[in-house]
Amino acid sequence: MKCGLFTNNSGQVLLVHRSPFELPVIWIEYDESLGTLTLIHRGGKVQDIGLKIDKTMKKNLSHGTQVTIALMPEQQIESTEKTVLIVKNY
Repeated sequence: MKCGLFTNNSGQVLLVHRSPFELPVIWIEYDESLGTLTLIHRGGKVQDIGLKIDKTMKKNLSHGTQVTIALMPEQQIESTEKTVLIVKNY
């Protein structure tokens, strides 16, 4: 999946992807101990986005509560939706 992740120190998170998902995303999980971001789709499909999350993003994600997901197949955003961000910290 071609995607990009953008965060800021206020906990705002933007996930940009190039092609539509097969199933709707119902929430996103950030696992602090593993440093992974996982999409949970309707029907239970689990999808790791496979991005390397740097130190600054890790800190920003730990304060997040919501993700804006933007579909951007070319140079312009086609659609956006918001979903819940669940931060797992063990």
